[in-house]
Amino acid sequence: YILIDYMQEFASRMAKAGMISGDTSYYGLSVRQFRLYRQLLRNPQTGLWSQGRGWKLDPQALSPGAWSRGHGWLLRGLVSTLRYLPKGSAWHREAQGILVETIDALLKVQDSDGMWHQLLDSPFSESTPESSGTGL
Repeated sequence: YILIDYMQEFASRMAKAGMISGDTSYYGLSVRQFRLYRQLLRNPQTGLWSQGRGWKLDPQALSPGAWSRGHGWLLRGLVSTLRYLPKGSAWHREAQGILVETIDALLKVQDSDGMWHQLLDSPFSESTPESSGTGL
C-alpha cells in the first residue's frame, strides 16, 4: 500500500541527505521514488495522479479520483527536492520534467476562478472548490 503523501517527504529528505553528505546515491534514491510513484499512480491520459494504491484491501487498486490536496503534496515534494538536487544533473532534469508535466496537467483542470476542486478528474459540478489543494 502506498500513498502519494509518503513519497514526497521521503524523496525530499533523501535529496537533502545527498546535499549534506555529498553522497550522490541519495539523489538517485530520491528521484527513483518519483519515477516509481509516477509509474504506479499517474494516469497517462490525464497526467493526474491517484492518491494511492491499495484501496479496498486490493494492493493493485488505485484510489478513486485524483485528489487536489494530494497533488499539492506531490508538488511540494518535487519543489523541495529540486532545491537539493545539483542543478543541471540528470536527477534535477528528471525531477523538473515530472514537475512540469504535472503542472501542465493541473492547469487543464483549474476552474475559471483560479481554484482546483477536491477531485481533479471530476466535472466541476460534481466536486467543490478546495482551498487546501489550491493553496498547496
